[in-house]
Amino acid sequence: MTEKESNHPDTELEEGKIEQEESKTNAHETLKETEAQLESAFKEAADEKSATPSKWEQWKPYLLKFREPKVIYTITFIYILLFLIILLWKLIAFRRSKVEYETPIGYIWNMKFKNEIIKYINQRRHDQFVIVHGPKGYGKTRGIRVLSSELISEGRTPFIFDFQKISKTATKKDARKVLQSQLLMNLMKIDGRTIDIPMAKAVQLLTPLTVLKETVPKTIHFQFKDQNLQKIASLLLQIAYGFERNPATTMNNLFEAIDALAALRPVIFIVSPEILLNNNHKEISDLYTSILQNLRSFAEAYKSTPTVTEISDQTLVPEILTIPSCRALYLGELQFEEVESLSNDKYFNLNDVKKIYNKFGGYGGAFATIRDNRRDGIPIQSTIDEIDFSDKEWLSTVVYSSKNVKKTVAYLKDVASVKKDVLYNPENEECFYLVKSGIISILEDNKRLTFQSKSLKALFDSSSF
Repeated sequence: MTEKESNHPDTELEEGKIEQEESKTNAHETLKETEAQLESAFKEAADEKSATPSKWEQWKPYLLKFREPKVIYTITFIYILLFLIILLWKLIAFRRSKVEYETPIGYIWNMKFKNEIIKYINQRRHDQFVIVHGPKGYGKTRGIRVLSSELISEGRTPFIFDFQKISKTATKKDARKVLQSQLLMNLMKIDGRTIDIPMAKAVQLLTPLTVLKETVPKTIHFQFKDQNLQKIASLLLQIAYGFERNPATTMNNLFEAIDALAALRPVIFIVSPEILLNNNHKEISDLYTSILQNLRSFAEAYKSTPTVTEISDQTLVPEILTIPSCRALYLGELQFEEVESLSNDKYFNLNDVKKIYNKFGGYGGAFATIRDNRRDGIPIQSTIDEIDFSDKEWLSTVVYSSKNVKKTVAYLKDVASVKKDVLYNPENEECFYLVKSGIISILEDNKRLTFQSKSLKALFDSSSF
């Protein structure tokens, strides 16, 4: 065969096909070998996995032990013990918070004042009405509340009308609701006590004083244990509805109604009626004068019900104290023998009490403030310094806010002097201004003036005014 024949195209094509077939055969054989290797590898892995135990299989013996009764009892006991420990800790924490954060300083009586007011209340007939006055912060309001609790235990029924609860913007409707709420609260405090009262006579006396309107509810939502008390409460609330029509007449009707309930042995307490003077509504602001007139009429009619009214010196009109039927009781500084009992308090010892008394005299407000701060871990001297700073700022503000600083300072120097007594004179501008500001107070004889506290006088004496 020639060279030409050997390079024929058909021969070359046939040789190419043969090569392709051989290549496919080789690839197929390689694929089979690979599959066989993979299958062998998977089988080996499966065998190895089946030979190695799972995590569950490893932990199963230990977990099954928790199903044993002994283990269950042990775990239950531990849980109960933890619960009791937490509960005990909570109770201890709650008791500690009750003692440390909710127990105020015990009220310290000015015994002269207390004896006088109890003597007045226990009179058979009352031809005088009592005005309790004195410097701000000496415990007049709290004293009335403490005394009312003592009177309840003695079988009396205090009726407290606290006008501090009536805001400057209160309407007649707002004031009426406050009044009714206080009437209910007063009666709730004696609910459960045996009340021997002729109800037919009480209804006969009280009904004419009620507001005869169909819109007035004849029942109240609160349910008293004593049905007689339920009826009395309903009648008093009906009387109070008249406040929206005529505040002055309604207050007089309430006083008359309470006096008619003599079997309850009532005592009327009026707290801060001067607050009414600042009310935006004239009929409410005029009520201050009307109440004092009612008290005067009450006394002059020899009513059986004692009436006690607490007024701050800052708003007191001293002319009231000159009325023959007015009996003024002054609540001023405590004596050392009276504050000495504080040495038994957990936050004071006798030396602490002496230190505070030497600084502030018998000003109960200072003892209360220092005790509150001691409870919070603040040293006594730190609180004394704080009170001094506050009083100094207050004194400076009052003096420099006056119309005539020079005259105001001169007047204070006269009051501070031990050589002469300065008498109260509301027509003197400096006198009137300083009493209203609370820097000076009217003494027990209702004429002479003094500084509101011993420490305030000391601050003025050491000042550079």
